Amino acid sequence: MAGLSSKNRTSPGKKSLPRAPQQARSRRTRQKLIEAAVDCFERHGFDETTTAMIAARAGVAVGTVYNYFTDKREIILELLNQTDREVAEEVIAQLEPASWQGTTDPRERTRTLIDAIFHTQRLRPGIQRILWAQYFKDPDFREP
Repeated sequence: MAGLSSKNRTSPGKKSLPRAPQQARSRRTRQKLIEAAVDCFERHGFDETTTAMIAARAGVAVGTVYNYFTDKREIILELLNQTDREVAEEVIAQLEPASWQGTTDPRERTRTLIDAIFHTQRLRPGIQRILWAQYFKDPDFREP
């Protein structure tokens, strides 16, 4: 799945995303909300999960969710962005000459690169299923 540009990160007719947190505590709270959302999405599915469920799982007030995200859709879009970054970082690491372990065989390098991509996908199989389901439901997931 391709990453999303910032212009695609908001729902039509909704206000733009709150500014990215600058303080470490705010960044931790935001990440805690994302992790709580992942847990809720995996347990209940995206459609059945509410922001109240996410807030309860994160141990914060519902209003706190809205300080960081406009709705649960914004959370899953951020999750998609994070997943894309993780895959990109893994691919870049595999492209570094130090990771080639002395091989000059292009097929072996390609296999290692593909293994790295699949490894990142296997780390979170539940969320991968949810992201793929959203890919087919939500056109913003298909935007480059």
